[in-house]
Amino acid sequence: MSKKNRALSGQALPFLALILLAALAHGRPVQAQVDRTPLTIYTAMTATTAQIPLLGALERGWPAGGEARVEYWKNLDDLRALVLAGKGDVWVGHLETLARAAARGAPVSLVAVTVFRKFYFVSAPLPLGQDGAEDWPGDVAALLEYSARHGERITASPQNSPQAALLERLKDPGAPFPTEALPPQQLILDLARGHRLVGLLPEPLATMAVMKNPRLRIIGSLEEEWSRRFGGPGLLPQAGVAVNSALARDRPELTKSLLGLMEETVRDLSGKPPSDRAALLPPEVHEALGPGVLEASLALEPLMIESAFGAKMEILGFLSLAAPDLAGDGALPPGFVWSPR
Repeated sequence: MSKKNRALSGQALPFLALILLAALAHGRPVQAQVDRTPLTIYTAMTATTAQIPLLGALERGWPAGGEARVEYWKNLDDLRALVLAGKGDVWVGHLETLARAAARGAPVSLVAVTVFRKFYFVSAPLPLGQDGAEDWPGDVAALLEYSARHGERITASPQNSPQAALLERLKDPGAPFPTEALPPQQLILDLARGHRLVGLLPEPLATMAVMKNPRLRIIGSLEEEWSRRFGGPGLLPQAGVAVNSALARDRPELTKSLLGLMEETVRDLSGKPPSDRAALLPPEVHEALGPGVLEASLALEPLMIESAFGAKMEILGFLSLAAPDLAGDGALPPGFVWSPR
């Protein structure tokens, strides 16, 4: 990541220096109360829309009068360990992982949801015609019907992801389709080589798989199919930005300004081309994904943000599906969903 993103100094320092010089000239003591301890942000290398609002807030000078450095978590187990240990000040992560950590006593408060549509079905041509002629399914419903009728396995990634619970609920009890889970790189490789015909992956990995094999196509999203079956706008809260509860408690102004600047970022990028969104992502993300994958993925996935407080009912509804054990009263601490009041 660029130095600007890794250590973003607030704009107050030159101003404070001028005040200090002026005070010394007039013989008055000055007590500058600026916390210079850098805040640590943990995000994922392949996170795109999930972290763009946060990166926009950093570009706009958050945290005011301080610095922030960005580190990467490697997988869901790594993220879970970081949050449980309270290591870090801000985390970008999956709602289910953050909620489970909070239920176990982790000091985490969810500030905003930044991903509402993330998982996409990828398919090679299937023998859909009566004479065995190959074609791509017209939509996710046709893909799932074919998989159930012919036993075509749908392989999901990453393993232990909450989308598995939603995928299970899409199965027809009388004719369920078989499922399996693999690590992302293995599933992408198997799809690219034609060893597997159908996969379910999050963006930008679904686009990455398609670009490795021209026979693959993105058929549709898990969230839209869920809404088609059970109602809703085709959006489910999937991931977001959380802060350490100590930061929210001790420096509430930073949490409020973070949310405001993230919302401002999304408003400013609304209607802009994917290249404008990609410009906020650090060089290592561009290098890891490649410009073609990155911009195609950002064109597919909606850039959205909603405060956790405003989306509380949607969040609890999603957790009741992805983590039913967290749905009961008292399962989550009151401070898990951060409130600006």
